[in-house]
Amino acid sequence: MEKPDKLNSAYRIAFEMYVKDVYIPWVKTVKPESRVKKICKFEHDYDFWLGYVLGQLEGHTMQLFKSEYNREPTDEERFEIEEITQIYLKDIISILKSNFELPNPET
Repeated sequence: MEKPDKLNSAYRIAFEMYVKDVYIPWVKTVKPESRVKKICKFEHDYDFWLGYVLGQLEGHTMQLFKSEYNREPTDEERFEIEEITQIYLKDIISILKSNFELPNPET
């Protein structure tokens, strides 16, 4: 069986455009919401929303991969996707901390 190519530049460009033009602006709108807290019965707003937005990002990146390659990613490709996602993690955390008025120490 032939080993699949690494992620192509078209996928990387589409992913980065999605994150910059769609995802980051959406994350900026995420605010604590008491209605969601009552329904989902969670205790810590920030932790819940961080998990939620990161899960959304992973879901969208997998969907983008499937539409580009018409298949599931290999373990190696999934790792590469996670590496790309990590580039934006600090920005996402900073935005959410600001939205939830939490201290954002530089790490």
